[in-house]
Formats: sequence, structure tokens, C-alpha cells
Amino acid sequence: MYLSARARIILEKILSKKQDLSVSELAHWLNVSERTVRRDLEEVRQTLAQFELVLDKKGSRLSVTGAEENRETILRTLLQNGKHEFTPFERKQQLLQILLKKTEPVKLVSLAYELGVTVSTVSSDLSHIEEDWHGKLRIKRRRGIGVVLEASITIKRELIRELIFQLIPKIKLQHYFSHPDLSAASPEEFNFLSAFINFDSLKQTDYVLTRWMKKLPYEIQEDSYLHLLLYLLIAVKQMELGQFAAEKEDQPIFIQDYPEYDIAERILQDTLPEFSIPETEKTELTMQILESEIHTGEAVFYRNEKVQAIRIAKKLISRVTRELGLPLAEMPLLLGLSEHIQYSLVRLKKNLPPNNPLLSLIRSEFGELFDSVHKIASELYPFPALPEEESGFIVLHFEAAILQAENLRPYSALVVTSRSNGVTTWIRAKFKKRLPKLQKMKFVTPLELTKETDFEKYDIILSTTELSDFSMDYEWISIFISDEEIAKIEAKLEQKVSAEKKHASGSKSLI
Repeated sequence: MYLSARARIILEKILSKKQDLSVSELAHWLNVSERTVRRDLEEVRQTLAQFELVLDKKGSRLSVTGAEENRETILRTLLQNGKHEFTPFERKQQLLQILLKKTEPVKLVSLAYELGVTVSTVSSDLSHIEEDWHGKLRIKRRRGIGVVLEASITIKRELIRELIFQLIPKIKLQHYFSHPDLSAASPEEFNFLSAFINFDSLKQTDYVLTRWMKKLPYEIQEDSYLHLLLYLLIAVKQMELGQFAAEKEDQPIFIQDYPEYDIAERILQDTLPEFSIPETEKTELTMQILESEIHTGEAVFYRNEKVQAIRIAKKLISRVTRELGLPLAEMPLLLGLSEHIQYSLVRLKKNLPPNNPLLSLIRSEFGELFDSVHKIASELYPFPALPEEESGFIVLHFEAAILQAENLRPYSALVVTSRSNGVTTWIRAKFKKRLPKLQKMKFVTPLELTKETDFEKYDIILSTTELSDFSMDYEWISIFISDEEIAKIEAKLEQKVSAEKKHASGSKSLI
């Protein structure tokens, strides 16, 4: 028995009370308008009828009539349907599914009921989703209206594709796409996929993609083909709904010069013959093709090395940062590194040896970083051997990004003060204006301070009161926070970062 979250709540409320309820009471409970409640009553009425119960409406008062045993049966059914418990990871998957399907705001109370958790748990899960995607999407919360997912069309496609791969194994998905008539997907999987792709166009889309990809001078890997097909299916459904990719500020230059652009244009024209395909969609599909893993024809050079350089730079950044756990300002690094690699590809292609007079100093100063970069770059560059001089230049790009990331490092503070919301709001606003790098602040009372165990995760501890029995180092601040106090706190934070850098460099030299 499927019910919307609001209809389920209305049913439980009406059935659990012996006396009647008003529409306004339900609207207040659900935090929606009375008009919305009245729209939901038809679903409630139909559900009750399945259990031989009747929804009576006298004016604006509602009640249920029918046998007591039928009331107990429907309540038991509602309880059983709501028993499934999700892990935090599963909850985030479920939340993404709901938000990606909806175009209108969804009430937090509805999401909480759907998942069988509290509103605060849902709110926390939504924040974690935003953190997982590193600012690429935003979940907007509006009091009295609900929550809505805010992200570009291309990010939504990326989200949907990743969500599908999380919920359905690639082998099963591949088998289903190859044999859609065999019903390889379960009803739940079919319903889930149907929300994001059009099964009626699956065969045609697969045929068109296969046909035109054969025109390229190389063959992509099977796994990459699945990624590409799924992207295209998602994009086609969105375009059919009038949802097109927007132009980006960092749109690739000379993208029309690549054979992949011509192939992408033909694929889209043949898949959606009745549509006028915008340049942004052709560019997005071109980039998807270019980012595919090449299976054969690896030595093929494009007429322009720019996109090849972007592909190498992206993979190099991803693998080096993962291997060494580096904090990086990724976007400036990608832009600078892509440009450098583009010109190095031209030089190396023409057998022009690089000259790097700083190579010995780079190897000496950044030994671990150099070894990692040289090993990974040698695997990514389309040449039998990569000169160490070239790796040395790449290391300098990484080191510059590391320094920038350290300078942008946000500070964190544990602030001990009264429970007053006014005081905490004032302090937070003051620091936001005068010391914006102090981005993470946790406010606790002196009593709550005794329950804190991990003080190392904070860069500084601040208190508006004297802490007589507190053994950790802390800074006393006045509620109004003077300029001198701000300067003192900033100096202390900078000393901490400097000490961390010295410790890190000392550890490297010991290795």
C-alpha cells in the first residue's frame, strides 16, 4: 500500500483519535495550508474505503466510521509499512531520490515521516549531502515552505548517475540495458529508473550511441560506455522535459575543433530529431566522450591538445591528492596545470626536451611529492617515458596549490559562553565580520564544557567567563570583543598554523 507522507500522517491522526478533528488542526500539525489538506483527503478517503471505512466530513470536522477491527487493521498495516530502518548512507540515498524527483519544495516533516526518523536527523542528513558534494549543490530550507535541491542541470545528471550506480550493480544495469525485454530489473528498480530515464527510447539511444562511437579512431572501455549511455539517457529525458544544460564560465576553448564534438552533435540529432539541440548540450556530451577511458587507439592525438591536457590534469590531481592526502585549492590548480600540460604535450610530441634547472632542488625539497607525481604522470602521459624535468614543473604547480590551500585554511573554535541565543548570535556575527577565517564555531556552556573530550580538533578555545578548573589553554574574551582581542586571537591562530607547518616539514625530513 503506497501512500504519500502527508496522507499517511492524516490517516494516523484521524484513526488514533476517537473524537473528530478539524481541517485547520491537521493543517497546523502538517505546517501546510487547509487547501493542501483538503486535496490530500481524497487519497485518505480512497485508502479508508479499501478497509471498509468511511471518512465523514461535517463542515470542517473529520471523523472515521466503520468496524473497530477494520480501524485496527489499517493502523497495523500503516505501522508495518513504516518499520524499515535505513542506515545513514541509505537515508541520504533516499533523500536524494526524493529531492531529485521533486520540482516543488518538500516538507521536512514529510521527509522525516517517510524515513522513520526525526526532523533534526533529516536536517543533519541534508547538511551531510551538501558536504559530500563539496558545494556543487545546495539544499535550500525555507521555513513553512520546505526544502528544495538547488543544483545545475549538469550536476543533477551527475547526481542521478552516481545514485543509480550506488543502488544498482553495474553488471545488472549493463545486462538490463542489453536485454530490456527480459525484465532483468525488479519492479522497485524499474520504478526507480523510470523516474530518471525513458525506457521507450533505450534501444534507439543505445543503437545511435554505438553507431556513432564506432566512427572515432579509438574504442572506449566497456565500463566507460555504460557511463556514457547512462549519461545520455538521463540527458535525453531532461531535454524532453525542457531542462537544458546552462553555459559555463569555464567553457572549453576550441571544443568544436575535435572529432568528438562532431560525433556528439550527430548522436544528439539522431536521438532527438525533433529538437533544436543547444551548443551547451553538444559541449557537455563532447566532454563526456573525451573523459571516457580509451580501450584501443591510446596513441591518438587530438587536433588540439587542450582537452587531452584537461583529462590528464584531472586524473593527476585526483590520484596524487588521494595518495598523499593533500589539502588543495583544486580549481586554480586544474586551470594552471591544464595549461602547462597542454604546452608540454606539444613540446614532447615534437621531441623538444624540457630544460628544468631547478630539478635537483625540487627533488631535494619535495621528494615524496616528486616521486608520487612522476610515477602517476608517467602513467597518464601518452609517451613511453616522461622526462623528470617535466615532472619537476608539475610538482611546482602542486606545491603552489598546497600553499594557497593552507592560506585559505578555515579556523575552528570552541566558544564557552552562556546559553543565551543573543550572545552566541552576536559573537558569531562579530567574528564573521572581523575574522572571517574563523568559520567553524561550537558554542557550549561551562557545564557542557565538562562533557567535551576531544579538544585537539579545535584551533583555539575562547571563553567569556573565567574557567577556574579548566586545565587546557584558552583565551578570555569580552562579550563585545575589542579590536585588540581580535588581533590577539588572529596572531595565536597564525602561530598554530606555522607550528603545524614546521612539524609537517620536520616529519618529512625524518622520512
